[in-house]
Amino acid sequence: MEEITLDPLDWTETRLLGHQVMDDMINYLRDLRLRPTWRPVPLAVQESLAQQDIPLRGQNPWQVYDEVRSLILPYELIH
Repeated sequence: MEEITLDPLDWTETRLLGHQVMDDMINYLRDLRLRPTWRPVPLAVQESLAQQDIPLRGQNPWQVYDEVRSLILPYELIH
């Protein structure tokens, strides 16, 4: 019987992504005061997010993070 695990397939790649996320989030917080308090989410972004199906399989973590960085982070989540 094959072991089921949530471990990443590639620990080195996971470490690289983790470091990239940390660097980006530190920069995000550092520059927070330079951005407007609130930005409306453009209709095109809303529609893009609403039209995406929920994945049934695991996705490439770098692609997921790129989507978060481009579609979520530009629109302030900090109150």
